[in-house]
Amino acid sequence: MSNRGKINWLGLLLVLLTMVPWLSGCATVYNPVTGKSESTLYSSQDELSMGKAVDAQIKKEYKASPDQALYSRIKTVGEKVAAHSGRSDIPFTFQVLEADQVNAFAGPGGYVYVTTGLLKLVTSDDELACVLGHEIGHVAARHAVKQLQSQVFYSLSASLIFSEERYAEIEKAVNLAFNLKQLSYSRKDELQADQLGMQYGLKSGYQPEGMLSFLKKLAEIEKKQPRLIIVPLSTHPVTSVRIENATAWIESKRRSA
Repeated sequence: MSNRGKINWLGLLLVLLTMVPWLSGCATVYNPVTGKSESTLYSSQDELSMGKAVDAQIKKEYKASPDQALYSRIKTVGEKVAAHSGRSDIPFTFQVLEADQVNAFAGPGGYVYVTTGLLKLVTSDDELACVLGHEIGHVAARHAVKQLQSQVFYSLSASLIFSEERYAEIEKAVNLAFNLKQLSYSRKDELQADQLGMQYGLKSGYQPEGMLSFLKKLAEIEKKQPRLIIVPLSTHPVTSVRIENATAWIESKRRSA
């Protein structure tokens, strides 16, 4: 969600997805955001296997929050919002990580993570719904897959054959991926994820203004405590642009209501 979020995990996802051409060839999936069927290098089952491997690695680097009440709130709001994403082919999993950084990111297979540092900024379920909706939007729009298909950052040997050892090989790739260059979603993808987050939140009964109020808090954190948020990459829209984009989207929806 923040300009710090998702970077490492997207790079990891891209590496994992490069395995699939040798795994099972192209597949055709329905993209609920575009409303069209698309050719892709991975199936839903492949995505779930990758997500499981990524999750195992994340658990080695981060400690899960022991606050069950907090987890219950995230899970309740997250599942409510995810129900409107159109990704009924995968189960969404929500987790809270102990970290001071203001961070939220989505892994393959519907794994969504938020840090306790980010949750300290969230003061309403409207904000929470939009934050989670943003991450859910990346999953629903298959942003990482589209990025992979436009450029290959890493390739595995074409001789790699998956059989009963398939998951073990995925785990090896996960461990290797953590040493690769960090990547990010594009500016266009980030802005679209903001819009999807507001859209899913609105359909779930939450106010999209929650996105605006959260982004304004994020902008203040960037000014006062930049150490908590990584310097925005060139492909990322600055927070002020995200605020403008969210404001325009909300005004458009209100006019058409």
